[in-house]
Amino acid sequence: MKGIESIPVTVVSTSPQRDATDMALPLLHELAAMLETLLASGEENSIDLSRAPLDPTDRARLAEILGQGELSASLDCLGSTRIQETAITGVWWITHCDAQDRVVGEFIEVTSCPEILRSSQQEVRSGLSRLRTRLSEQTVSTDPAAVTERLRAIGFEPAQPQQASPPADQQSE
Repeated sequence: MKGIESIPVTVVSTSPQRDATDMALPLLHELAAMLETLLASGEENSIDLSRAPLDPTDRARLAEILGQGELSASLDCLGSTRIQETAITGVWWITHCDAQDRVVGEFIEVTSCPEILRSSQQEVRSGLSRLRTRLSEQTVSTDPAAVTERLRAIGFEPAQPQQASPPADQQSE
């Protein structure tokens, strides 16, 4: 009698073979719906990519289809944040990293401007206060000769005053 090793075995999976990019397309459809909502109501939205079941191929396909836009920004605060506009206006890819540059959060935001780039009212008030303080520290002369000299320093040549013509009834013929 032969051993179990001699029995031919074929493994058949009961689940369909997963296409490596089949998660990218549903997310792209969701982004399209989010853009429609943004246009219709101004409502912004985001997708937390860490919660999406994406493998590296899915991420690459998503990045390829969205493309890279013209705008990017980076922030350094308790780690780095990279904000990249995609080639699809209104869709932003945002990656948060820790101090060791490990990804700790990754989102796609559908918005006109990502929330992280917006200044709060309190921050704007603080900025206004700093500007007013700096302006109060400046001494600017309104003396015409000093103004003319400042204009020349930045490349402007002030026009020479023109002499007024005598009224038409006083002009000689």
